[in-house]
Amino acid sequence: MTRPATCMKPIEPLATAAVLGSTPVPVRNGIKCTRIAAAAREAIAHTSIAGRCEVVGGDFLEAVPSGGDVYILSWIIHDWDDDRSVSILANCRRAMTRDARLLLIEQVVPTGNQPSLSKLYDVHMLVLYSGGRERTLDEYRGLLTAADLRLSRIIPTEVPRSVIEAVPT
Repeated sequence: MTRPATCMKPIEPLATAAVLGSTPVPVRNGIKCTRIAAAAREAIAHTSIAGRCEVVGGDFLEAVPSGGDVYILSWIIHDWDDDRSVSILANCRRAMTRDARLLLIEQVVPTGNQPSLSKLYDVHMLVLYSGGRERTLDEYRGLLTAADLRLSRIIPTEVPRSVIEAVPT
């Protein structure tokens, strides 16, 4: 199934506001698909971060705006196969300064046979998307390394997603 570059879901501007609202780091750029950029602008306009970020339409498979302090990809990488995931991450890396951070908000599949909701989501992604899938910590580390990024930490949340922080190598 061929599809255009995945957009952040409509609820994601609010999640982004929650993440950015809890940190003093200034943020300059964001990338959204052009078709939902207006809705994202509207959602962010009513938050405490309205003056700290900019919504930019675009295609992260082609390029990412440079100069941001923080780049957030929420439920994006799980939509793509490894090659396209590395391409997206490498585009982010090219745009990043040496002090910038990349935050991936994704499920991290635990290793072993223990039950996990992320394993059910993995089957869901395999059925719906050609190449999309949930990944383990080692798989995320491999994607980041291939894009010239280093996994710096995993921040667990109260929902079945983690914040995977990466920095330039």
